[in-house]
Amino acid sequence: MARVVKCVDDLASTADSLQRTFVVEVMSKDCGSLALTAAIALEADFVFIPEVPPTQEWPKVMCSHLQRKRKAGSRLHIILVSEGATDSDKKPITVDMIKKIVEENLKYDVRVSRLGHLQRGGRPSFLDRLLGCRMGAEAINALLRSEPASPQVLCLKGN
Repeated sequence: MARVVKCVDDLASTADSLQRTFVVEVMSKDCGSLALTAAIALEADFVFIPEVPPTQEWPKVMCSHLQRKRKAGSRLHIILVSEGATDSDKKPITVDMIKKIVEENLKYDVRVSRLGHLQRGGRPSFLDRLLGCRMGAEAINALLRSEPASPQVLCLKGN
């Protein structure tokens, strides 16, 4: 998630100065948790995830929301879209579709970004590395305590 937030933050720095709307596709197949948590962290204007398909009125609702935000002084709009997002009739919702709707209805300058493999790359954070060390140490301790006849499973509980 840190990569998604960083990438969108980088986009937002240029979008704000140019009064743009960014529609960002988050790679996630049919699970919207990454897009949803990133949207919360980024204070995105709108998010589309497979688990909560919007009604067919979503273009009107989205445009109305963006318009209110712009009138209130917002110079930047961020819309996150999970790869598998659909509406309540199971019709796909794509970044290109959203771009077209916003441009045609609001006449805003819209850019599309597909994070794709960028969100999977990057260096691990300090916490990622620390977690790996903790898991490795616990795995060795579990093996040292185990009996040959008892199978072992290692998991993290309580962070």
